[in-house]
Amino acid sequence: APAAVFAESDSNTDVKLNVDSKSLVSGSSYALKVYNTSAGQKIGFSSGDEDIATVDSDGVITGVSNGRTVIT
Repeated sequence: APAAVFAESDSNTDVKLNVDSKSLVSGSSYALKVYNTSAGQKIGFSSGDEDIATVDSDGVITGVSNGRTVIT
């Protein structure tokens, strides 16, 4: 069964992500795309549960195990 990953952008900004949710099987990856950023704006990512899915500094999510987590 895939990991269900939910991506959320900060509601206090106009920054948008290319997906709201994504299912990944263990070991597969998906790269988030970020829109509406201003020049020089720093973007960071974090996983609500790294046992389910990890995310790197470039927004690449990797499924780890079954479950649900939120990437912010």
